Amino acid sequence: MYNLETPAGQLFCGTHTTLGFSCAMNTVMRLVEADMKIEQVLNGFMVDLEVDSKNVSVAGQALDMCLKLVAPEFAHKPWNHYKQFLLFLEQRHASSVLFAYKDSRFGCLSRAAAVLIYHYDHLAEFLSQNPHINNRLACLVREVMELPYLKVVLVVFACLGVHMVEPLYASTIEKDATHTQLREFYKGLHTGLGQLISNDFTRFTKPEYPGVSDDLFTGVKKTYKEEVLNSVSDLAAEHVEEVKKLTNLMLPHLQTVLARQRRD
Repeated sequence: MYNLETPAGQLFCGTHTTLGFSCAMNTVMRLVEADMKIEQVLNGFMVDLEVDSKNVSVAGQALDMCLKLVAPEFAHKPWNHYKQFLLFLEQRHASSVLFAYKDSRFGCLSRAAAVLIYHYDHLAEFLSQNPHINNRLACLVREVMELPYLKVVLVVFACLGVHMVEPLYASTIEKDATHTQLREFYKGLHTGLGQLISNDFTRFTKPEYPGVSDDLFTGVKKTYKEEVLNSVSDLAAEHVEEVKKLTNLMLPHLQTVLARQRRD
């Protein structure tokens, strides 16, 4: 028998769980899009979108395309416009919150969604004022940014990251965390995922789930940056009911992912 009060080591896996959360969120969106008959929407695109309908939602691919067009790690690619976008932001006295996926933690889907929300209007204006940027990726980005439900999905992805994904990952990699502490954290989070979200879910005023301390929650918010979270909250306020409905639809699937990693 091992001592429950010793550091947990690798018994509690945060990597596979966070990746599982991202997969579950995409899976739910893929099912929702199927009910929406998303194929009919895509048929109206001027540029063909090759959809991986088995593994990724259209919304998830839209997020990836939008950021890839201006992502710093692809600045050397001819289809990328990172440097031009940075100059565009500087001219408008706007800060850049773009980040390189390769330098981020596992399961950075939620943070990417929050960043895109912050830069959504910037990116739309950038493309509008630069019609000569007309490679295939740029044309697809213009198309997917018009998807009527994309902003709601981005808000849900971002909020789940702040309240659940990042706190869980941070807890599992904490070197001084004990088996007892992690076991209680997992159980509290699993219980919380079985309940509907609160009215403060998109305001980030306090932790949503048991086990997430105020200090941990504050640390997570700092990594996302205040201006980014304010953008998420403002957008969420425009789509309150849609955000609640989609989030609550995802929670049972996320609870199942967490249950697969629990240690009793």
